[in-house]
Amino acid sequence: MIFDSDDQERIVKSIIKELNLNDKLYRAPSIHAAISRAKNELILPEDYPINTYRDEVVKRVYIDIKKD
Repeated sequence: MIFDSDDQERIVKSIIKELNLNDKLYRAPSIHAAISRAKNELILPEDYPINTYRDEVVKRVYIDIKKD
């Protein structure tokens, strides 16, 4: 199945809610953009580099996306 950008952001938003994260602080478009950059750089979810708590959030969402 192929998802367009809106579908992908909707999935990210739902994962942010599932993880009980503040969706005002961790905006779906921003998290989605970080995951897209990682994919373009061929970085797997488990290898996503963590330097800040935001990076930790991106990694958690990225890992959840790959579970589906």
